[in-house]
Amino acid sequence: MSQTRAKIRNRFSSLFKLFLTLLLLPALSSEQNYITYKCFSSANPGCVFEQGQAGAVLIKSGEPLKSLNSSLWDKPVSFKPLDQTRKLWLAYIAPDRKLYPGKYQLGLSLQSESAMTQSLEIPVLVQAKSYPVEELTLPIEMAEFPPEIVERINQDNKNLLAGMSALNPVCYWEGAFEKPVPGEVSGVFGAQRIINKVPRSPHTGTDFKADTGQEVRAINNGKVSLVYVGYLTGNSLIIDHGCGLYSVYYHLSEILVKQGEDVKKAQVIARAGMSGRASGPHLHLSIRLNNSYLDPLSLFLVSEMAEKEIAGKTSQ
Repeated sequence: MSQTRAKIRNRFSSLFKLFLTLLLLPALSSEQNYITYKCFSSANPGCVFEQGQAGAVLIKSGEPLKSLNSSLWDKPVSFKPLDQTRKLWLAYIAPDRKLYPGKYQLGLSLQSESAMTQSLEIPVLVQAKSYPVEELTLPIEMAEFPPEIVERINQDNKNLLAGMSALNPVCYWEGAFEKPVPGEVSGVFGAQRIINKVPRSPHTGTDFKADTGQEVRAINNGKVSLVYVGYLTGNSLIIDHGCGLYSVYYHLSEILVKQGEDVKKAQVIARAGMSGRASGPHLHLSIRLNNSYLDPLSLFLVSEMAEKEIAGKTSQ
């Protein structure tokens, strides 16, 4: 009888210890790994993004993070720690203009300073977006290039893409992105021309009104990735802002920085013009993130939204 009672007491003691373990562990875990997030979109609340439009994701951790690795749409997403505590992290994302609308998961792997690892998934919804289409009928000599020019243009495209394709793990950008010139928009991102019933590539950037010689400023901190002269793009400048984000400036009359040079936000880097194939002076600005073009205006808006949120959190 005494042996039976002893077995019952031992079993009860084991169950009680298990109960305490199950009761206490979640509270400890949630306290150490308390993670919140907020998405910023140019057109929608929450983590809802449109094709070709910039978005941002802000992560707040309950304790300092040693690292934060992430991926979305089979591409790496680079988060940047925003303060010395390493509790606040920001990343920019942008669904490609041709990405299929639907539900996706932003995967996160977080490692705290205490070596605790946590995996999370944030649901992301991509919505379709319509872009303008313009149909033109032009004389054949204006609509097509001779073979030797086509070869030159193809080589230009390869060289330019090479200057904006590498994924630099370091984020040079600081704060919100700013317009390079104050002029109004004269050509919108994503617009597609159909010339003589043949679809052409969509417009990869935004055109701003600018006079010849007008100052062009860097939209954020970065490093000059490429200085180039293209047949269509004319005097061309590419700046690497780090973490897979590039800004691209075409049709310049003069470039004032050198390849490999560090630049600061709002620094005068070039002068606007109409070099290359342009009908008049203006600035063409493209933004490329993780090898996908995005609407520059959406990046300016989203980065400003994120910066206001960050300012509120860091002041708390």
